[in-house]
Amino acid sequence: MLYVDQNSNVNAIITGRKLAHAKRSAIARALVAADLHVGRLSLVEPTVIQAAALARVSVGYAHAAIAIVNDKDARAAVLAGRVPLVVASWANESLADRYMRSSADERVELREMAGVDHLWDELIAPGV
Repeated sequence: MLYVDQNSNVNAIITGRKLAHAKRSAIARALVAADLHVGRLSLVEPTVIQAAALARVSVGYAHAAIAIVNDKDARAAVLAGRVPLVVASWANESLADRYMRSSADERVELREMAGVDHLWDELIAPGV
């Protein structure tokens, strides 16, 4: 990243992480905003929070889009309205990921549907 001072005409870049975590005064942050606005400074690799704010969507919705960003078929299905974005994002989710974001009620339902013996035999015992 190039540093831009008040006399520089260089077009510089700043990463989203640097923008989010740098310790700056309100005046310095305002000058960064001004430099971004007039094109003296370009934002690259924004954080998910920054990108979501710029696009005016929730961070959760942005994460769902990230899950399918490189899947042309899922992206086309979502854009065509055939599949909701959040549902499409689950298709690329592992079972472990799904389990980790499940609610207590969903875990009870899993235990009741699969059975404790089956879960033990398939998931726990092989790792012991």
